Amino acid sequence: MHNLNLDSAQTAPFITTLKEQLHDPRDNRGKRHNFAFIICAVAIAIMAGCANTSRIFRLIRNRIDWLAQITGILDATPISRAHLPRLLAQVDWYTLNPLVEKHFGFCLKLNGTQEWTAIDGKTLRGTTSAQDKQGQRTLLAVTHISKTILIQKPLPSKKAAEVTQTQILLHQSGLEKGKLTYELILW
Repeated sequence: MHNLNLDSAQTAPFITTLKEQLHDPRDNRGKRHNFAFIICAVAIAIMAGCANTSRIFRLIRNRIDWLAQITGILDATPISRAHLPRLLAQVDWYTLNPLVEKHFGFCLKLNGTQEWTAIDGKTLRGTTSAQDKQGQRTLLAVTHISKTILIQKPLPSKKAAEVTQTQILLHQSGLEKGKLTYELILW
């Protein structure tokens, strides 16, 4: 991790700009963390070489006193590891990136939009019969927004095999690292 020589003279204008220009998308009820502080702390963590959410979280937790001092937000509290990615998913990165570049001289690399993926098994139309009520089945992984089919895999006829096949599909495709929803209806 890089050693950062930042002080309040550098971060205070950034905090002010964040408060003025970056919309806080959270519901007003139950806000526990100062939005501008968390975004500033994330930018500082990235400048320090933190490349993933866990490392960003650890820097914020371990250096909270220093971050509070240089941002001028003395009542700042560290955000939880579980909540950090949820908060970051709501940030308008296209508005934030020029602000970071203006104040700190670097651009945040956006890894594209990470869409949610739905996984569900479906029976193919016209494949059921009196003897085979399940018919031919397939397992589909589909993105929520673009409706793109990422993976399709034939399934054995039993509904219970869907869970096992989904686990195999997730592991083989690398989708286990993404945002997933899964619906299982047992009859």
